[in-house]
Amino acid sequence: MAQPALGLVAAALVIAISTGYIAVWDFGTFNGWVAFFALSFIPFEVVTGVIWGGNPPFAAGLRQPVKGLVLLLVTLLVGAVVSQFVYRTLGASQGDPGPMLAFFSICVIVTTFFWTIALGGWPLTIFKNPVAAGLATWLACYIVGFAIYWICCDFTYLEGAPVYVPSADPKGLFNAWSVPVYYMAALTILFAWLCFDLWPLTSNPRIMKQPTLGIVLVGASLLLGYVMYYAAVYVMTIQNVEFLLRVPIAFIFGTILVLNMCQNSLFKMPQPAKGLMNVAFSAVIGSVLMIGYQQLQPVLSGPLPPGPEPFQREQFQVWTANAMLSVTFPFLVFYAAYFNFWPLAKPLPQGAPART
Repeated sequence: MAQPALGLVAAALVIAISTGYIAVWDFGTFNGWVAFFALSFIPFEVVTGVIWGGNPPFAAGLRQPVKGLVLLLVTLLVGAVVSQFVYRTLGASQGDPGPMLAFFSICVIVTTFFWTIALGGWPLTIFKNPVAAGLATWLACYIVGFAIYWICCDFTYLEGAPVYVPSADPKGLFNAWSVPVYYMAALTILFAWLCFDLWPLTSNPRIMKQPTLGIVLVGASLLLGYVMYYAAVYVMTIQNVEFLLRVPIAFIFGTILVLNMCQNSLFKMPQPAKGLMNVAFSAVIGSVLMIGYQQLQPVLSGPLPPGPEPFQREQFQVWTANAMLSVTFPFLVFYAAYFNFWPLAKPLPQGAPART
């Protein structure tokens, strides 16, 4: 099966499996431990897919599906260790994982995307051993993500709520909701740039070298992301969680289908026309799938938790975000990067890098 049919069929299968997995859990468990566990292994998954190309040395000699299973088990093991460590430190081991641990995890995940995609792991690529370079990048992303979380996030707005742990609140510079939402808006710009194959930067060889390329991509993403975030939240007065779901999450989810599952094969035209089509299709398909998940929520996870209407609406939006980016997104990457679309696609030659 060739692209883009391969990617579309694979995506449909993975989404079906994802919804079945979501249906196993009740609403509270899914929004708590299940989502937090996924947020804990996604950084390692991103490093495996981007820095190691889905083909780290410790699994390079394996054939499918054994290779995919080994990578999957290693990633899940890393997630189990990380989730317990973070829960027992930042979470103060109190109750189910709540917004504090979720926001910390998002800071780490977005940092990982920027460091691996925009910077290509620089400067930790100084390690000649690829495993060492990847692990160093993974650890560095946690350090930077923690710094962003601890300096910027203030959770005092949760005082009095059961999920609030005073001893774990960093009491940073900004209302905690604004930090991951703005950071995700910046990541949206980076993914939009990927839709353009980094055009027009590709016409300047000096920019396309690290660290110049990374500085330009990160700087432009942070700046344009802030413009988008400010316009939506402060000018248009869209609530943080509403904006997060309908713009960054829906669009990024759409780009995973376009760039990863279909391997950027949907539109065969020169840039920037191809980029415009990629962006438009990503936004539309991401929004359609978001609505689809919302329609399925009562069937998959049952009634919303009791409480006032604003609380229920926020929990519903958080559930949708988790269903898309905490479950379906990593499942899609597992299949594309770890299993190389096996058995829908013919196996790559032994030792060849995974499709990206």
